[in-house]
Amino acid sequence: MNEAIEYIFDEYCRETDRKIYAMGFSMGGNWLGMALGKGQISNKIVAAVCMQSPAKMRQSFLNMKSAWNGIINWGLGKRYKAIFDTNMDYLQPIYKKLYDVDLSDLLSNMSGVSEVEEFLNWKVCKTESFDDYH
Repeated sequence: MNEAIEYIFDEYCRETDRKIYAMGFSMGGNWLGMALGKGQISNKIVAAVCMQSPAKMRQSFLNMKSAWNGIINWGLGKRYKAIFDTNMDYLQPIYKKLYDVDLSDLLSNMSGVSEVEEFLNWKVCKTESFDDYH
């Protein structure tokens, strides 16, 4: 998250007197809230708001897997997969080097977006395990 903040600051704020305000919605609100709570966010953000963040992420993903026979989980997973696939040449070596994740393998076996959370996000956020992530 800090890389994105640094880029935004350098690109749009450095030479002006602009401030950065962060807003996270839904799962993005959860990630923003976790980063703020753990003190893992840039001091360049002057204010933040988290809207409709699921308080129990693990339960949210379990619900998503079963709600409407898993169609939401599957549909969002398909969208994530398309985005990752489009950028695979760039992302594969980075995810392998930084997180020891074979992104191609993860995506080829992925049945829904919940698996991105279960097998990838906790590593990217540098926590010890999926259990520690939540």
